[in-house]
Amino acid sequence: AQPLGDLLLALPEQTKEEITELRVRRGRPLVVMLGSRTCFLTDGGKLINHCSARALSVTDAAFDALFAAVCAYSVHTHMGTLEGFVTAPNGNRVGVAATAVEKDGTVTAIRDVQSLNIRIAREERGCARGVLNTLFVGRLPSIIVAAPPGGGKTTVLRDLARALSGGFGGRYRKVSIVDERGEFGGFSPGVNTDVLTGFGKKKGIEIAVRTLSPELIVCDEIADDAEVDAIKAGFSSGVAFAVSVHIRDAEDLVHKSIIKKLYLTGEFDYVVLLEEYGDTFSVVDLRGGVDEDPWTVDDRTFLRGDRYFTGS
Repeated sequence: AQPLGDLLLALPEQTKEEITELRVRRGRPLVVMLGSRTCFLTDGGKLINHCSARALSVTDAAFDALFAAVCAYSVHTHMGTLEGFVTAPNGNRVGVAATAVEKDGTVTAIRDVQSLNIRIAREERGCARGVLNTLFVGRLPSIIVAAPPGGGKTTVLRDLARALSGGFGGRYRKVSIVDERGEFGGFSPGVNTDVLTGFGKKKGIEIAVRTLSPELIVCDEIADDAEVDAIKAGFSSGVAFAVSVHIRDAEDLVHKSIIKKLYLTGEFDYVVLLEEYGDTFSVVDLRGGVDEDPWTVDDRTFLRGDRYFTGS
């Protein structure tokens, strides 16, 4: 039988371009995600829409070889430091499901790795064009990019940083990217961009503000109070921010606490709710100020009509 990798590489080019995830589970069929569509690979190198006896399963040998390659052939090193994922040098994030080894209530290592989720990162040049033309002409606002997992947040932030530092609107903005997980690696960051890789967002923001004099700092997936505090400090130094947050749907804009905390800094201009990797999007205008906390008055005040519009 042909190796799984060879069968995947032999798929039509258009099909390969549509692959967003490879879900690899030990002893179970390989799942190929084409957007939201779930497919299975056959021994003939075809993709089918249902799981049957024709669907190829991942052998122990194939799984172990793939995991070793993902860990740059240093599995032992990664087993002690892995925090749910590994980031490949080209920016692809590989989620890892395994058994935790705990000591005194702290996870010290993992064992018995059973499944991998390989998210295919791509540089979609121009995907932020609509957001740029709608919000960034002649100014440098601070924005919160919101979308569900896999909704294109990182892809849009990459393109936004590249364009703003590469001459959009006739200016080469100084951009700093705090790339905690290495997901911006392997892509062109723009001619006037500095990338801090592997730093936690709090420390990375502090270093960027102190040493790189950015006009804009880009951070992916803001999640805790320490990161919000670092952003506040950056704002006090006159820096703009483009950050992203996970949401399930538009309702999360009024229910997710991290978005409320970012809003209450009083410094963000817009929330950009992505659909289809930025080709279509909705914008919430935050520039009305925070004199009255909309969450304590009415959950839906945040989305009232005069603050909500769409772009493409």
